[in-house]
Amino acid sequence: MPSLDLPLLLETGYWFSTPGAPTPITYALIALFALLLLAGLFVWLRRRKLFPGQRVKTRLAAQLGPWFVGLATTGLLFLLLRLVEFPILSARVLWLLCLIAMLGIVAYVAWYMARRYPAEVARLQRQEEMRRWIPKRKARRTSKRRR
Repeated sequence: MPSLDLPLLLETGYWFSTPGAPTPITYALIALFALLLLAGLFVWLRRRKLFPGQRVKTRLAAQLGPWFVGLATTGLLFLLLRLVEFPILSARVLWLLCLIAMLGIVAYVAWYMARRYPAEVARLQRQEEMRRWIPKRKARRTSKRRR
C-alpha cells in the first residue's frame, strides 16, 4: 500500500507528471466519480418528479445538472485514461480540476439555498397571489366602425 508523502503533494511536478501503475486511490476515485455521475444524472433527469411544484429547485437542477454531469464524466474519463496509462491525458491535475469544479458547484448550491432561495420562493408566492386576486383584463371587442 502506498504511503502518503505530504511534501510530494506540494510539488507541481507531481501533479503534472504522468503517473505510473494505478493505485487503490485511483480505483476509489473512479468509484467516486462514477457515483457522482449517477447521482447527477438522477437529479438532472428526474428533477420534475423529485421537486414537484418547486419551480426554483427545478430550475436550479436544470441549470446546474448538465455542468455537474459533464464534470463528472470528464473526471471519470481522465481517471480511466490514467488506468490504462495513457501518456498525455492522465496527469493528476486534470481529474483534480474536475473534482474542484464539482465542489464549487456544490458550494454554490449550498450558498444559493441559504441566501437566495428564500427570497426567490417569497417572490414567486407574491406573484401567485397577485395572479390569483388581481382580475385579468377583458379582451376588447372590435366594433365595426360606421362610415
